[in-house]
Amino acid sequence: MTTRPARWFSYCDEEGFVRHATPEAAQEAAEARLDDYREWSGDGWADEVHTVCWGELTEEAAETITHQHNGDCEGEDGCVAGYSDTFHQYSRFDLTPMADKDEEIKRLRARIAELESQRTTATGAAGAEPEPRDTSK
Repeated sequence: MTTRPARWFSYCDEEGFVRHATPEAAQEAAEARLDDYREWSGDGWADEVHTVCWGELTEEAAETITHQHNGDCEGEDGCVAGYSDTFHQYSRFDLTPMADKDEEIKRLRARIAELESQRTTATGAAGAEPEPRDTSK
């Protein structure tokens, strides 16, 4: 089973980009770095403070196609003339948890059922549905 990458991150110029398993861990890391800057503030305001942040990753790029380029592959998978060696293709992948997607699907299905019910009610109020027209004449 493939483990999905951690979706939460913290960043600052001092430590760079760091992934975290939870939003709390990402926020704590950013707060810890801000605490460091507060301790150092006696030396003056650090220019790097504005780089401290944390958040959630929603998409990630990954290599999806790699092959040796040759004249026969031009146009396939985005491969174009001019590559002299290995061709690499990258795609974006959604990191949103499946549970979030399941909730969205449930919401959409409920809305579809509601619209179908409204259509049935409107059709019933106006009488029976009209007979199909004979277009063969």
